[in-house]
Amino acid sequence: MSSSNAPVYADNVVNQVTGAASVALLSHTLKNGISKEAREALLISFLSNGQDPLAVLDVRVHTLGVLYILWVAVLRSPIAVPNFCRKDLQE
Repeated sequence: MSSSNAPVYADNVVNQVTGAASVALLSHTLKNGISKEAREALLISFLSNGQDPLAVLDVRVHTLGVLYILWVAVLRSPIAVPNFCRKDLQE
């Protein structure tokens, strides 16, 4: 991302989720392969064609990717999340 005004799309993350060789590798990539700031921006953005990533991913097949997207949505939600949940989610 060369500019803070440039649009951020989740296409790359969805491609990583759908093309991951294993859940362990996907977990490592999502946790360590993208900076925290970029990861959060990517996981809450739409695809370049305007679709919601959750509409593209099959929760039965791409469970970990779906959970990561939902995790970021919960962390950024204005709804109060109990402290014990927030602590676990941030680790």
